[in-house]
Amino acid sequence: MNPRVFQAVVTVSACLLCAAGAFGQVTTGASAAPAALYPGQPAVVVTSGSVMVLTVHDDRGKPLDRQAVVQMTNKANQRVLARVTQEDSTAQIVDLQEGVYDLSVSAFGYLTSHEDVTLDGRISTTKLWEISLKRDPSTVDLGAVKSNEMSPKVRKNMLHGLAAIKSSRLDDAQKKLDAAYKDDPSNPEVNFLLGYLYFVKKDMERAQNYLLNAVKLEPRNAQVLTLLGRVQIQRKDFTAARGPLEQAVAADPESWMAHYLLADVYLTQKEFEKSQQQASLAIERGKGAASVAQLILGQALADLRRYPEAVQALQAFLTAIPTDPNAPKVRELITEVEKRESQAPADAGGSQTMSSVVVSEPMVAAADPGLLVKNWGPAGIDDSKPLVAQDVSCPQGKVLHLAGERVKELVDDLAKFDAIEDVYHEDVDQQGIPKRNVTLRFDYVASISEPKPGRFLVDEFRSGRSGAEDFPDQIATRGLPTLAFIFHPDMRDDFDMSCEGLGTWNEKATWLVHFQQREDKPHRIQDYIINGRVYPVSMKGRAWISADTFQIVRLESELVTPMKEIELLSQHQTVDYAPVQFPKDKTELWLPKSAELYFDFRKHRYFRRHTFNHFMLFSVETQEKRKEPKQAGKGPESMSPKSKHQKKHA
Repeated sequence: MNPRVFQAVVTVSACLLCAAGAFGQVTTGASAAPAALYPGQPAVVVTSGSVMVLTVHDDRGKPLDRQAVVQMTNKANQRVLARVTQEDSTAQIVDLQEGVYDLSVSAFGYLTSHEDVTLDGRISTTKLWEISLKRDPSTVDLGAVKSNEMSPKVRKNMLHGLAAIKSSRLDDAQKKLDAAYKDDPSNPEVNFLLGYLYFVKKDMERAQNYLLNAVKLEPRNAQVLTLLGRVQIQRKDFTAARGPLEQAVAADPESWMAHYLLADVYLTQKEFEKSQQQASLAIERGKGAASVAQLILGQALADLRRYPEAVQALQAFLTAIPTDPNAPKVRELITEVEKRESQAPADAGGSQTMSSVVVSEPMVAAADPGLLVKNWGPAGIDDSKPLVAQDVSCPQGKVLHLAGERVKELVDDLAKFDAIEDVYHEDVDQQGIPKRNVTLRFDYVASISEPKPGRFLVDEFRSGRSGAEDFPDQIATRGLPTLAFIFHPDMRDDFDMSCEGLGTWNEKATWLVHFQQREDKPHRIQDYIINGRVYPVSMKGRAWISADTFQIVRLESELVTPMKEIELLSQHQTVDYAPVQFPKDKTELWLPKSAELYFDFRKHRYFRRHTFNHFMLFSVETQEKRKEPKQAGKGPESMSPKSKHQKKHA
């Protein structure tokens, strides 16, 4: 198979799913370079202008536990200089000319601080500024841990427990979180995560106990209050649920889920006017995600005898969620409402309510509160948008340009290393429970060549038997580490891209960029090949781009629409990148560390994880080519040229 640049491929042959590497061709062209942001680097020598040095604190006066983005905007010419705080929560901005500046400091989970600063432009350090940020009550980061307020042991157990929850390893999560609770029972985050864990495990009594503790420790935490209300609804204790949900909407008026759950409580308690108001707020705040609230709204309007509006809301619910299990009962309710509307007002049913016409069970099970861990597979790209800092403008052009420059470095780096690749494969049933699993190990090498200017060829080589037929279920996944090439200057115009704001990943500030394949452009990133026929994949996804180095640290992607012609109903990929140190050469390369793939194909669900470790750096002599690992069997990989090279361990 001829390799084609920047393309991950899954291939199907002989009626079974298998894969082979294929990479598409692109032509390198010049890219306009806008003025770069200042990356987060050590202090530099200043030849002109003032220097701004500042420290960022939280609202308790302690150094901020996460990175913050500091921007100085010259009000006269709108020139923006930016830095990211370092580990000691300080930042330095240089070359500030005379003028009035808007100093803004932003961090995920905190309200953005704005302050006017007047500088005279003299070559000097202006001032050691101290900025205090206030927490944003509408943003609760499930993975944020206040490391400065707990012991390293508790923090470690919390992070491991959270990772286990996200991977649906609930027993492992319980062990880690129980250990954290034993060491720090008064920690509100430990209590919240344990309440969340037992909610997922459907042990509502224990979930309620931990969440009540968390509320005592953090009375205005909207996320804890909302989950507590939901747990109490599940326990049929609507009177108890009312209090925390009313507190939740007061603490976070933008939470559509809190409004929705409160509307359900009011409906159950026959307070129809309040139910209608809360359901309307849920729909307004949640937009498309809150379509389930149309059912509560329709029932409340029906009981208020606002029949035409009730029918409209109920039909909107059916349009948005046609496969809901309660759809037949909703249609019966519409018929009943239309019947009452056609009757004379005197015969309209008196004081009889209609709420019981639909279901006795509350409809919360139909909604996703943004907390639940799915039984199988991550939430969709557009179903669970990560939270971002408020009031922070994203310099999209600069972010995309600098990320593109880092990806060009990644192209070079991928051709410089060997690694041990572990592949873990699961066949999963429809309930998300693994039926069987297989683990494989390879010596892994990536090969990149440029046979003529502007044309790149990329391929991967694995030692041993690594043909498609040698992988579990004949699925050989290749090319996942190259997904970041979406941001290569010669590829990114194939996608619509938008910067969503300032977020966080692994406690580091990141810009979040959403991308989606343009249908009027070539589909060059991924193909499925079945019996020799190529099916290009239309992808969308999100990237987390470091706010100081502009490296892509994480990338997620999925299908724009199911590929019904090959019975591929879903596909979700994640790739994590990180720096790898090679001390002997004093070299650091930014390389893929892990990749995960979830896909639903021909009534089978599969999960696969690739991890890379034991990195070795190549030292290649002039005009020599890379050598792939020795092959134990024949296959496409065995056809590449061999040459001498040296390895140095990371």
